[in-house]
Amino acid sequence: MADAFTKEAFSLLGVGIMVVTLRTYTRWTLVGIRQFMLDDYLMVLAVVRTLVPLSWQSLFDILI
Repeated sequence: MADAFTKEAFSLLGVGIMVVTLRTYTRWTLVGIRQFMLDDYLMVLAVVRTLVPLSWQSLFDILI
């Protein structure tokens, strides 16, 4: 069973991903993808950079 820290960490990760997703969707509908600025791309990159190692670690935990 997961401890309290793990539950809190993944809950905060979910909230962060939801905020970034909503902000990206809002920017896309308001200004279009052609008017994205550097911060829009960096936020998406940060989410991807966070999720990829987590998914690889989970995959290795399952296989080992």
